[in-house]
Amino acid sequence: MTFFLDRPLISQVIYDLMCRCGRDLQKTSVADPLLNLLLTKKLCTQEGEQAPLEINISCVVKKIVHEDGKAVALETNKGNVKLGNAKLILAMGVLPPTTLMLNSFPSSSFSQLAGIGTRYTAHFRSSVLARLPRNLYHDLKKKISGKIEVAAMHIPGLSPHSKRQFHIQISAFLDDTPLVDIQNTLHQFPDVLPAPSIEQLSSSKDPPHIIFFCKTIGGLDHTNKNNWFCLNSDVPSNDEIINNNNTDVTCNTTMQVVLNDTDRQLWDTMDESTFAVLKRLALCDHPDDSCQLEFWHSEDSHSSTQGRWLKDPPPTSQIRRRVLVHPASTMWIGDDDHEPSPVDLDYRFRGVENVYLTGGALWPTAGSWNPTCTMTALAINLADKLLTNFDNNNNNNNNDTNNTDIDNSNDNVQPGYNYEVMNKYSHL
Repeated sequence: MTFFLDRPLISQVIYDLMCRCGRDLQKTSVADPLLNLLLTKKLCTQEGEQAPLEINISCVVKKIVHEDGKAVALETNKGNVKLGNAKLILAMGVLPPTTLMLNSFPSSSFSQLAGIGTRYTAHFRSSVLARLPRNLYHDLKKKISGKIEVAAMHIPGLSPHSKRQFHIQISAFLDDTPLVDIQNTLHQFPDVLPAPSIEQLSSSKDPPHIIFFCKTIGGLDHTNKNNWFCLNSDVPSNDEIINNNNTDVTCNTTMQVVLNDTDRQLWDTMDESTFAVLKRLALCDHPDDSCQLEFWHSEDSHSSTQGRWLKDPPPTSQIRRRVLVHPASTMWIGDDDHEPSPVDLDYRFRGVENVYLTGGALWPTAGSWNPTCTMTALAINLADKLLTNFDNNNNNNNNDTNNTDIDNSNDNVQPGYNYEVMNKYSHL
């Protein structure tokens, strides 16, 4: 990778990086909007306008009971829950719904679902912590005024060998008084993973340093047949089952992940690119400056407090994480006849009438980006599709029974919503 950045542009990049997020960070939690939605639905139900929303806690779904290719009930630890004419949507991560489908719809009876678990992807990552003296950027001090400055930047990349995606999330931290308000300092971090410890911040305040935390992410090769997720009973005889617990149908599965040459080439490119970006930010190729870039070398792989700052880059064994994140692709969506997907383009499982899927299990490949936004968009798209079908069916039923015309005078109104009621409680 080649980077063309001159000295004025480098200073501007650092300034933009430090000031991009503003003074206050907004973080989100699913619980708050979910509980607000529950309250809104409850109030709407009291008005007799909409069906209630129910949340059942501590309820473990063991199997999907089906008849003639249609899900009719859920077998749970609290008894069976009948589905009636409802659509069943699996929105429960990646491995839990895969386990549920493997236990509920065996491929011996549902051949179109034989691909479930035969594909597995996830993200592997490297983390590099570096620092630079603040006075390296001569005009930075007069541009920023806060005691703590934190921001993050996304740098996309592409492996020249396999054309596989990766990205670098580079976070910058400048804190003159890290021990004064530890709680506020930790709250300002844009992500829990690429963040320095209080000890690392404290060791970089005299003289003041900017700490750069680079988290580089790439995805497993989705064509690697050595990566799979299946029931313990289907594990090949020559492979070891670490935890053979067939009595509990929520965890009677085994996963295997093996890196191939494509993965290793991508990971090498990721690390090389990370160090190249840091060296350019540090002006290490500028003839008038000696390189002042330092890296954190950990003395204990399980602790971020024991270590020291050194000029040499840390070894590969220190920066590469052995834990995969963002699992995906176990029940991918598609219309490829060469390798039929378990889920078709309307998010419905093939050969099953009323079971749908959303979430990371849908991804055909891992990519490198954080899946949250795409996951949300596809979930909304699924909801829109089901809502449109529901509305069309209701309109057809009204035409058949009442022979009345449908009023399409307001094209901006989405079908299925009672705007008067929803607006009444929109402040909740």
